[in-house]
Amino acid sequence: MKPGIYPNLPIQKYHASDGYSKTQLWTLESKSTYHFWHEYIRPNKQKPDLTKWGQTKRGMCIGGATAALMDSEDVFKAGYYVLDDETSKASKNSKVFKDTFAAAVTGYPLVTVILAQEYEQAKAIAEAVHEHPDPWTREQLAGLFSAGNLCAEYSYYWLDEETGLLIKTRPDLGIRKALLADVKTTQDCGPWQFSKQILTMGHHIQAAMGLDIVNKVDKCAIDNWLLIVVEQSPPHDVAAYYLGKDSLMLGYKQYRAALRRLRDCLREDKWPGKMSGLQEIDVPNYALNEGLNERHHRIDNHGAQAH
Repeated sequence: MKPGIYPNLPIQKYHASDGYSKTQLWTLESKSTYHFWHEYIRPNKQKPDLTKWGQTKRGMCIGGATAALMDSEDVFKAGYYVLDDETSKASKNSKVFKDTFAAAVTGYPLVTVILAQEYEQAKAIAEAVHEHPDPWTREQLAGLFSAGNLCAEYSYYWLDEETGLLIKTRPDLGIRKALLADVKTTQDCGPWQFSKQILTMGHHIQAAMGLDIVNKVDKCAIDNWLLIVVEQSPPHDVAAYYLGKDSLMLGYKQYRAALRRLRDCLREDKWPGKMSGLQEIDVPNYALNEGLNERHHRIDNHGAQAH
């Protein structure tokens, strides 16, 4: 892929295309360079066969469909094909399902194929966002979706100057040159619970990387990343957050450090795991402290009894 903006790139084509994404950098950041090598670099690694079920991450397909439906039914239809209800409910190992799914992927190469139940889930979440009972939340989100130049699932590619690596991002939603937004599903959209999800899933890295790439590709200066957080279970409560500046700065530092580490590993063809060499290890400190305290307690009791 050449650096630029690709408005109608199917999600499976995006994942199969050249360029390093947040998902790949997160493997390196949250696990190790060895895990990255095993997942993306190792020799004889087969490319996913998109005509087979399970080769595309279904959560991302549902998230993308939700974002498209938040925009409009027309935007959704332009990017997605829904399998019929009977096929969708069939066993994923059945010949009927395998043949129908493969035929749909082959017959509609420019769209993403989803199941009927995935469509219903995405539609319910999208409706929950548009019809939220809280007036303030509903008004703020309505302002986003009624704005001009709304972009759903645009793919951005940029050749990073420092490392020479092609990098990419795909925000769920955006207003050209003004705002980027991502839709996240969760068990609990409250700030305390979701803030932990931001950290454990690397959403702050995704935001910082996305802003950096989009600003360079689109020659703009967007500094806001909106998180539209929707609970997975009915009634699909919704929260809208701007990611804080400190979190964005942390995400930026981690994204740049991971990209430099990837460059060095590619250059030297060395992919260390989480640890290297022979290291000393102990049980956790709390166990050591408890064990020592218990031992001292027994000694003190023994001394008291001797007297």
